[in-house]
Amino acid sequence: AMTVDEFFKLHGSESNVELVRGQVVRYPMPGIRHGVVCLNAGSVVREFVRAKKLGRVMGNDTLIRLTPDTTRGADVAYVS
Repeated sequence: AMTVDEFFKLHGSESNVELVRGQVVRYPMPGIRHGVVCLNAGSVVREFVRAKKLGRVMGNDTLIRLTPDTTRGADVAYVS
């Protein structure tokens, strides 16, 4: 099993790869529909967060550390 720190050292610059419970998981590039949905959702969240000055909104598979052995690529993420 791999830790998130080990994963970032080996795969941190790659796309379409996540660490799930210590295992490297690769997945295909998402399609057009996925991109449209993510952009629409992210735009709504971003405008709300900006208007209320609540934090940051990220997209485009931003790697988020969930546990010591899991990181996922978020389509849309909010951090206060």
